[in-house]
Amino acid sequence: MSSGTEHEERFRRVYAVNFEALLAYAMRRVEQPEDAADVVAETFLVAWRRSREMPPEAEARLWLHGVARRVLANHHRGGARRGWAIGCGNGSGRPSPSTRAARCPNDSASGLRWPDSTRWTVRC
Repeated sequence: MSSGTEHEERFRRVYAVNFEALLAYAMRRVEQPEDAADVVAETFLVAWRRSREMPPEAEARLWLHGVARRVLANHHRGGARRGWAIGCGNGSGRPSPSTRAARCPNDSASGLRWPDSTRWTVRC
């Protein structure tokens, strides 16, 4: 077997042994099953890219869970950013007026404004 084939076979074994455990880990930490699938896919993408750094198969599960933990952290940070953008009505969502008021105090639909001391104006 060539080095590339050995590399692929090792990755396939690690994937087969750890996929279900990682999916269960992700499912417990996200709201939507689709998000869990995305987290696992990204975890294995990172594992593939860094597979030369992956520890031996017996220790790979812990390493993969560490990767998944960081992927989940990125996912949650991204979700917070997406929630803010959607809540402020960037065209990708239509939140209720109370949600808009809570998230977007300077939004005309919420009826609230930033204090005058925080405003700035552009003059032509």
